[in-house]
Amino acid sequence: MSYYETVDVRVIPRSSRAEVAGMISGRVKIKLTSAPVDDKANEELVDFLSDILNKQKSYIQIIRGAKSRDKTLKILCFEDDELAPLGL
Repeated sequence: MSYYETVDVRVIPRSSRAEVAGMISGRVKIKLTSAPVDDKANEELVDFLSDILNKQKSYIQIIRGAKSRDKTLKILCFEDDELAPLGL
C-alpha cells in the first residue's frame, strides 16, 4: 500500500555540507551546499532526500515554497518507517 506524506522543511543554503540538522520551528532543518540561485538548492534538496531515503527523485515533490527557505514536500511512501532518516 502506498500513500503520500507531507513534510515541512527549512532549507539552509550555502552550508559546508549537506545534512539533516534536526528540527527548527516544527520543520526538518536541512543544510545544503548549493546557493539558492536558478533552482540549484531545490534540485540539491530533491537529490539529497532521494539519496538518504532511497527513493526515486520522482517520488519527492516540492508542493509549497519553491522560492522560500520554508518548503512543504510531498513524498510517496510505502512503509511507515521510511522517513526515519529525517527524524520523523
